Amino acid sequence: MCHYDGHLFLLLLIIRFWTVNLVSIVSKSQMYVLNAGDSIVLECFFRAESYNLFDYPLLWRKIQRDEESQVNIMGNVNQPFLATTRYEVNFVAGPPLHRLNLCITGVTQEDSGNYTCEVRGPHSVILDHVTHFVLVRASIDSVVIGDNLNGTGGNSEGVSPRKIHLVENVRSVIRCLVSGGYPPPTINVFLNERNVTRDFRFRIWSNSSGSRGLRVMHQHYEGVASAFVVHALEHQASLRCSAYVPGLKRITANTVIDVSYGPKISCFSTRASLWEKNVNLRCEIRSNPRFSALYWIIDENGTTLAEGEVIDGRWILVANRAASGSTSWLLRTAFPWQRRRRS
Repeated sequence: MCHYDGHLFLLLLIIRFWTVNLVSIVSKSQMYVLNAGDSIVLECFFRAESYNLFDYPLLWRKIQRDEESQVNIMGNVNQPFLATTRYEVNFVAGPPLHRLNLCITGVTQEDSGNYTCEVRGPHSVILDHVTHFVLVRASIDSVVIGDNLNGTGGNSEGVSPRKIHLVENVRSVIRCLVSGGYPPPTINVFLNERNVTRDFRFRIWSNSSGSRGLRVMHQHYEGVASAFVVHALEHQASLRCSAYVPGLKRITANTVIDVSYGPKISCFSTRASLWEKNVNLRCEIRSNPRFSALYWIIDENGTTLAEGEVIDGRWILVANRAASGSTSWLLRTAFPWQRRRRS
């Protein structure tokens, strides 16, 4: 018949509880931003007066999005990390301070993630842990800007249109789409040299490829200006979207704005002496596209004078158009009268 000593069992529990509480991680959480090809050592220092690796196992866990993977069991690296030949775990005992390092050589984008070092006790209870954040920079694949983009990657060619057509003072939707880039890039939109980024609202979405634990995240960013307004003076202005990840190359997309607007008339002062011959009245008209009708109103009755017309031998209209492709026209009128002879 077995004898049960309750006092001895309680004493053993107290001893084990005390030993467990002596295990504490002293490493602080760190964030690492790396370039592809770099190497890194993730350190996990912990203090333990009396430590047994078998009773209190150490492990590294990696989290990508919502997926969790265990990198090692004791000193052995698990799949799929082992197959890369780039992961190594080493344990260095030096009471009371011990160290469990996770070494990754030649990092790639699939190594981005959150790495947590855990010290576990009986029944896999987590006694202490520390998490390091690893970001491997990814270059930007493409930038597209325009007014006719589908919001999931731009137009069918994946390039910005050479020109977009907008109407003066009419709200339009402009999109800037950025594919790739990690950590999230800085994105700016310029109208000529004026920064109009604040007119845009940005969102991000992603998809992934590769095996669990070694996913490659493909990031996409979209900036939308849902009430973008331009004016006549911005006809032929440059609209560009620029994106960059610090430490990597900046990528910029450009397009030109073709603004449709009604006639803008500017007339200039002139001087004339009484009965002077060929007095010119000069006005400049700007419009896009070209106006369909042009005439002078020459009296209070609303009499109009169109191009090439002469009324009562008094008025001649001359239209001097600027170079082809321009939106400006110079108009002149002339008085054909001769000076009167004095009696």
